[in-house]
Amino acid sequence: MSGIPRILAVEDNPITGTALGCELRECGLEIVVSPSAEDALSQLSAGLKVDLIILDFHLPGEQGPDFYRRLGMDPKYGKIPVIPFTSQIEATTANSTSLTSGYATQIQTESGDRARSPIVSKGLGDNIEKLPASLYVAISEQMRRHGFEKPPAFAKRMREALAEENGDRLA
Repeated sequence: MSGIPRILAVEDNPITGTALGCELRECGLEIVVSPSAEDALSQLSAGLKVDLIILDFHLPGEQGPDFYRRLGMDPKYGKIPVIPFTSQIEATTANSTSLTSGYATQIQTESGDRARSPIVSKGLGDNIEKLPASLYVAISEQMRRHGFEKPPAFAKRMREALAEENGDRLA
């Protein structure tokens, strides 16, 4: 496969949704942002074709891991790679532990043909104004696995994000 992937980001936080849309478009990627699992499924059912999904865990209505599971059981969507992108792994509530455990259990029980991604952390908050380097790396890996080209602007932004995060650790 070549070309640029179309990404569906399922993200209910408007600040994070805007950051996803703006940064990834500036990097030369095509992205659609959906505020809920129900809206995302409606768009997919209406014919939206996507190559990758970035999925928040804590959503209004259906939770991210449940949506992940539902997509995996549907032959039309089961092979779409999913990158979980959540602050829930940093939280210590019973709900966040349940959501994280639910996703981990689901990927352990799946057959080996679905492209999986590790959970990418938003950090301690849901208001992400700048995407973390780990999200760029996860997107890059899925693009590589599926034969998509990385636009030069994407590769450049990923290197910058990695340098920023490494510089912050060294400071």
